[in-house]
Amino acid sequence: MNEQHILEQRTPQAGRLLIGLYPARYRDLHSEDIAATFAEATEGLNGRALLREHLDLASHALRLRLRIASTDPAGRMLAGTAPVALALAAGECLSGLLPSLTALATTSPQARPRLFAVEVVLVALVFIPWIVALLLTATGRWRRARPVAVLAALIDLGVALVVLGAYDRAPGALLRACALAALVLLAPPDLVDTGRRGRWEAVAVALATGVPLAVLMDSRVTLLGWSWYEVPAMVGFWALLVVSLLLLVHLSARRPDRLRALGIALGPAPWLLEYGIGATHWVVAYFVVLIGGAVAVGGVVHLVRRMLGAEPA
Repeated sequence: MNEQHILEQRTPQAGRLLIGLYPARYRDLHSEDIAATFAEATEGLNGRALLREHLDLASHALRLRLRIASTDPAGRMLAGTAPVALALAAGECLSGLLPSLTALATTSPQARPRLFAVEVVLVALVFIPWIVALLLTATGRWRRARPVAVLAALIDLGVALVVLGAYDRAPGALLRACALAALVLLAPPDLVDTGRRGRWEAVAVALATGVPLAVLMDSRVTLLGWSWYEVPAMVGFWALLVVSLLLLVHLSARRPDRLRALGIALGPAPWLLEYGIGATHWVVAYFVVLIGGAVAVGGVVHLVRRMLGAEPA
């Protein structure tokens, strides 16, 4: 009891509250070890480093409580979902960044200096965190990318509340931001693929999403006579198309990880929530056709391999 009392004194109040998030049985068995490890890890830390430790402790407790830890099948699935969702968000960020920079370049800072300064700050606040999160993911530093991505999602949440509050898109934008933050925070970081293949896949998804959408956002580009702004679900459709191609690559492998593949298929889930409001039948149709098509083609590839004797039954 004396040692436990000393550990409780060393553990900050916030840490003790976060330890309370663990399941009761797990807390009874490991509370002393958790408190000692947390106190040692946070000693002398402040600012972002301390916030990162708090996020790690809270996310680990929630993963155990929700049965999505590293040893759970749902945890393996989320480890495939989170980097795809982050890459899609970064790609959408890139698609909006290029037109925003073009608009800033054509604006005269001498005419309205205050408005120009506000626009520059808003562009930096909205776009830079997602780009930094993507760069950290591309270099294999997923643990550092997580808090940056959560911050970016919270900024998106604030923008949805302040800027889109008067529009119909606000509820969908709120759902998307909350879902993105939850996916990135709750996915087991030790299961996320930080190898060369995983890093390249994240970059490829971001670029394949952002570059075409940046072209589509040009008002001169039309789709069957409709401008991009008249087809808001186009973002959801394109995200599903990109993910379906990545899913096909994974399912066509000789020994596919089906749980991770299922996680990849759920990568566009935040966008399904956003664009599903008011256009549910279209979004469901996109998901069934594209993701279902990728699964079917992957199955055909394995069937052909077995018929040719290149793969055991």
